[in-house]
Amino acid sequence: MNSLLKFFTGTTSGQFTLLSYSGESMLPKYKTGDILKLIQINNHNVILWGESYLIVTGFSPASFYDIRNIFPHPDEDMIILRSANRELFDDIVINKSEILYLFIVKGKLEINNL
Repeated sequence: MNSLLKFFTGTTSGQFTLLSYSGESMLPKYKTGDILKLIQINNHNVILWGESYLIVTGFSPASFYDIRNIFPHPDEDMIILRSANRELFDDIVINKSEILYLFIVKGKLEINNL
């Protein structure tokens, strides 16, 4: 996960960030080498449930940054972070207040090594 945050920035009609994804937690949706287009979400109360996000936390002893799908939790102050690869990765429950940065995944460029 250390190589997850390889950022490049640019503009279209607004600001976006490109990320070179690395990891297995979101297989088969995203694979190592895919380039993801991210748009920062400043209002953490406006979340599209079931969509993929880059979540960055830093308040707990084990800070976290990764791509996960976000789902509602019965407690409105909490959210469920769910991997696409559910066979290998369990759900993670965090408090919304722990989120430092939140980016929605708005596209991907798939890199196929021949």
